[in-house]
Amino acid sequence: MSQINYKKNVKELLLPNAEEHGFNMRILKGQMTKKSLGFFERTVGEVYQCFEIYEDLLREGTVVLLSYPWGNFEVNYSDEKSFREAIETIAKAMNDEGYKALDKKLVEPRIISDDYLFIRDNYLKLSDDFCKAHGIISKDNNSDNLKLVTDSVLAIRGKEYGEVKEEILRIAAFYADALITVLNGQVYWDDDNQVFKIIRDNQYKFVNTLEIVFASYKADAENVAINMIRSSYERLFTKAEKESICT
Repeated sequence: MSQINYKKNVKELLLPNAEEHGFNMRILKGQMTKKSLGFFERTVGEVYQCFEIYEDLLREGTVVLLSYPWGNFEVNYSDEKSFREAIETIAKAMNDEGYKALDKKLVEPRIISDDYLFIRDNYLKLSDDFCKAHGIISKDNNSDNLKLVTDSVLAIRGKEYGEVKEEILRIAAFYADALITVLNGQVYWDDDNQVFKIIRDNQYKFVNTLEIVFASYKADAENVAINMIRSSYERLFTKAEKESICT
């Protein structure tokens, strides 16, 4: 295959439109199986997005668009002319649908750092509000706590995020309070990631209750949501505690 100026063609054919959508381009270090032709990234608010164009070194003449919103996108080439056509095809795919899909993801509901700060500073009050609303007197039983968290999340699944955000915060706060009460968990503020966690024994054994509650609320299927909550709850357990909650 004749010598091709990959970087020049990518910058000429793909970069201008990428820049219009706020993406910057850089080249990543080479790897055994692929050669980066352009790594595009942007940060909007707290949302980071990226996509990459690379040459598949295991399949000569194959260019791959990685992290295309609905899967990878591949185009073949044999010389500089067909390489330019391949990049033009990728650019068209991004212009037709790719950037729109990425823009849509920018406005999807998500947890932001302010949410973690709020639950860190108010989890006891939020938990108390949750207990009052649900008539909860005790948080001393693992099985009861797990069922309550699970049932509460299932009750709000499918509802608009704006309607249930406050309830998500209350459920996550109760979940954290329950782990502290029953398992002697400790509040841990992960300053590097700006995340509120409950830990037991050490910071590597933790549950991010807000993340779990939000992810299970967003889960595609009910059984996925249930398993998500249960596995996270059991993450802090000893073997004996896991066995007791399964009985």
